[in-house]
Amino acid sequence: MTDALKLAWLFLRRPTAAADACRKPGALRSALIIYALSAVVSLATSYADPLDFANANAPIVAAHGAAFWARVALWEPTLTALSVALGVIAVDWMDGGWLPLKAAVAGLWSAIPALLALGFVSPRLNLGRGALTAALAVWSLPGLALAARAKKDDWREIGAFLLGLDAVQAVGLALTLLAALARSEALLKTVDVAVLIWMLSVSALGLRRLRGLTTSRATFAVLFSLLLATTVPVLAYLLGLASLEVLKVVLYV
Repeated sequence: MTDALKLAWLFLRRPTAAADACRKPGALRSALIIYALSAVVSLATSYADPLDFANANAPIVAAHGAAFWARVALWEPTLTALSVALGVIAVDWMDGGWLPLKAAVAGLWSAIPALLALGFVSPRLNLGRGALTAALAVWSLPGLALAARAKKDDWREIGAFLLGLDAVQAVGLALTLLAALARSEALLKTVDVAVLIWMLSVSALGLRRLRGLTTSRATFAVLFSLLLATTVPVLAYLLGLASLEVLKVVLYV
C-alpha cells in the first residue's frame, strides 16, 4: 500500500518520475492498487448520485437494487482493461511514421465503430446484429495484429502507467464532488474541462518519457484509446449485451 501511495503521489506531482517508476518491478501491482481504490470510490460516488442537479435527464439510480449495481460494477474492470489494451495499441501505432498520416488512419479506425452503430440504428441502412458483429470482427483485426506485435515490457510498463493515471482521476473526482456540493453547474463544467486537460497533460508527459514519443503523438494515442473505450458500452447495448439502464449509468457516471 505504501508503494502504491508513493506512485500515486508521483502521478500528481511529477508525471515523468511516475513514468520512470512504472519501469520498476512491482510497479504494476502498485498501479493495480491505485486503480482498485479509485474504482471503489468512483462506484460509491455514482451510487450517491451527487451530480443529479446538473442534468435533469440523468438516470435515477436510487431505485435500482444490488443486482443492477453488480452489473454496473462489472463494467469498471472491463472498460479499464479495454482502455489499457487500446492504449498499448495506440502507442505502438503512433510510434514513428508521418504524424498526419498516422493520426488520420487512427482517427478513421477509431470512428468506424461509431459509424457502424449509426448504421445499426438507421432505418435506411437497417444493419442487423449479425452484420454489425461481423463488421466489428473484421474491424478488430488490425488492432489484434498490433496487440500481438507489442512486447511484454510494453504491456507491463504502459499498463502500469495507464492504471496509475487513476490517481489523477481520483483527485478529479474529489474536485467534481466539491463542485457538486457548491451546486454550481458552471463550476462543475470548468472542473470537468480542467481535469480532462490535466489527464491529457500527465498522459502525454508520461508516455513521452516512457516510450520516447513526442507530446503530440502521446496525446493522440490517449485520445484515440479513450474515444474507442467510450463506444464499447453503446455497442454492447446494441448487441443486446447490456440493458439501456446500465448503459445510461455507465455513460453518465
